[in-house]
Parts: sequence; C-alpha cells; structure tokens
Amino acid sequence: MEENFNNNVQPTMQGANNQGPQSQGPQQGPNGENKSKAGKIVLIVLGVIVAIILVLQIVAMASGHGNVINMIQDWTKPKAVTETNTSKNTTQTNSTNVNTTNTTESKIRENAEKIKEGVEGIAEEVGSKVKEKSEKIGENTQQKAEEIKEKVQEGIGKIKETVEQGIEKVENKIDETKTKMEVRRLFTEKLKTDNENNTEKLVDYRIDEVKILTEEERQGGMAEEYLKTDILAYVTYSVKPKDINTTGWIAGNGQVSGDWIINKTACVCVRDGKIQFSGTGW
Repeated sequence: MEENFNNNVQPTMQGANNQGPQSQGPQQGPNGENKSKAGKIVLIVLGVIVAIILVLQIVAMASGHGNVINMIQDWTKPKAVTETNTSKNTTQTNSTNVNTTNTTESKIRENAEKIKEGVEGIAEEVGSKVKEKSEKIGENTQQKAEEIKEKVQEGIGKIKETVEQGIEKVENKIDETKTKMEVRRLFTEKLKTDNENNTEKLVDYRIDEVKILTEEERQGGMAEEYLKTDILAYVTYSVKPKDINTTGWIAGNGQVSGDWIINKTACVCVRDGKIQFSGTGW
C-alpha cells in the first residue's frame, strides 16, 4: 500500500515541478464570485437610495418645506384629528351663527316695523302740510304769474316800441342820406352848367355840406309856394376862381381863404327831381 501511494504521488509532484512558472494573479473560486456580486448589489442599492433622497429634497424645496426632514414631519402630523376638531368647531360656530342670525333678524324686523310706522306717520303729516302750503302757494303763484305776465307784456311792448323807433330812425337816416346825395348831384350839375355859361370860368369847385331841412325848420317862415313834397336844403360849397381879386363869386356870401372862396351857402328847392330854386335866401 505504501509503495502504491508513493508511486502515485511522485509522478504527480514531478509533473507539477516540470510545469513553467505559474501566474501570480488573484485566483477566484466560488466564494470570490459571490462576494463580487454582493458588492455590486450594495452599490446599486446605495445609488437608488441617494437618487430617492435627491428627489425628495427637490420635492421638499419645491413645496416650500426647505428639506426632507421638515416635509416628512409635516406629512406625519395628525391631520385627521385636526380636521375632526375643525369640523366640530365649524359645526358649533355655524350653530352659534344661526342662533345669532335668527335673533338679529328678529330684532331687525321689529325695528323695521317701528321705523315703517314712524315714517308713515311722518309722511302723512308732511303730506298734509305740503298740501296746505301748496294751496296757499297756488293762490299766490297764480297772482304772481299774472303780475309777471303783465310786466313781461309791458316790457315787450316797450322793447317793440324802441325797436320800431330805431328802425324808423334808421330808415329816415337812409332816406336823408339818399336825399342828400341827390341834392349834391343836382347842385354839382348846376355849378357845372353855370360855369360853362358864365364868362368867368372857375378853376375848381366842390360841395362841402348838404343839410336837409326838417319839418319844424320848413314851417319857420317858409313861403306857401313850397310843397310838402319839395326837398328843401342848405348847400354849403366852395369855388376857386382864376383871379381871387377880381372875381364876382365873392358877392352874396362866403369868405376868401387863399385862392378859394369858402362857406358859400345856397338855399335849394328840389321838386320832381330838378332844382326848382337856388338862391342866397328863401
């Protein structure tokens, strides 16, 4: 037996000695592989835990809690009890409010009825006084209205009279102006004709003023030969002779002023659009 054992062992050892240098790297058996897998699982679990913590931190910051611990504490508060207590308090408050509201409503209605009765009494009294005052005011108002109406009519009458007088004056002024223009035109033609027929020629002449006589002036010593339709006027004019020293235009009336004889006056009567008379007096 010992010889067989030795024979078997020796070749084996020799074979081992005949082999080349062995690798010095780690040698893994079944136990080594199990340890490697366990390490990887631990790393994965840790990574997952870290990821969850980061997510919770983000949620906590977004919800305003600041950190995960505060958020977890807030979640774990006894909300159900609070809500129950709040519900009970709300029920009691509502019940109290209902009772208070009923009482207040009753008082308001009672006060409203009293106010209503008072207002109705005041309204009736005021209405009676207003009616009484209205009747008195109505009588006075009607009388005042009649007085005002009379004053207004009187004022309108005066205004109408004033306007009519003003219109009459304007119309008379227009007629007077037209009459003056007509007399001026006719007398200018007369001077022109007289100058053409006279041996002494005038260098120039002009009409200075035309005054139409009023009814009062016409009646003051006027001859009966003048008709009511005649136009009677004073014409003031000036002439410029060739020789102021030898001219006959100085006769009658007028004053010498340089080369002119001014303020000569003629009494003129115009009838039917023609000069009926012209002289130094009526």
